[in-house]
Amino acid sequence: GIPESALPPEAEVEFVQLGRSLREATLWFGEDAQAGLRRAVMLPSGAEMTSREPDAVSTSRPAGRYLLDPAGCVTRAGLVRQLAARVGGGLMDEQIAYIALDAPVPTPFGTTLEVLEDLPFSVSRVRALLHQRGWKPDEIRRRGFPIEPDELRRLLRPRGDIAVTLVCTTIAGKRRIFVCRPAQVDGTAGQ
Repeated sequence: GIPESALPPEAEVEFVQLGRSLREATLWFGEDAQAGLRRAVMLPSGAEMTSREPDAVSTSRPAGRYLLDPAGCVTRAGLVRQLAARVGGGLMDEQIAYIALDAPVPTPFGTTLEVLEDLPFSVSRVRALLHQRGWKPDEIRRRGFPIEPDELRRLLRPRGDIAVTLVCTTIAGKRRIFVCRPAQVDGTAGQ
C-alpha cells in the first residue's frame, strides 16, 4: 500500500473493489476532485463510503458475538473506523481492521462472521478444540498475526468435516483465534 503521507494533499483517492478482489486505486486531480477525500467503492452494486462520514469512537472494545471483516477497499482507503460507525460496531484493536458487532448488520463493505469460540492462541488448544468439535478450517483469515494460513493449517492437522473460518489476530498485544461461521444477515450467509 501507499502511506497516506505520500499522497498529494490536493488529490482525491478512490479504491474500487469487484467482489472480493481490490481492482484499482485512482488518484483524482483538478476542479472535480475533492482534495484529501478517500473513497471506497464496491462493484457491482456501486455502494460508496468516504472519509467524510463520521468515524467510530477511538476506544477498543472486546469481541462481540459477531465479527465484521472489512473489504480490501475499506482497509486500503483507511475507512475502517467509518465502517465501524456505520454498522454500530467497534474496533477490537486500534491497529487491527476487525470490527466487533453485537448483532449481524447487512453491509456490502465486508463479511460478517458469527463467533463460535474466542480463545488465546495455542496450537495445542486450537487443535484440541477443532478435533473435539469435528471442525476443519475451510478458510483462515489473519491480520497482525505472524503465522501464514498454510503453515497454521499444517500445524493444526485438521480431521473434522464441519467447515469453519479461523480468524487469527492480535488484540492488545495478545494473539487470539476466533472460530467462526458465516453469519445469517437478512436471510443470507455472510455478505
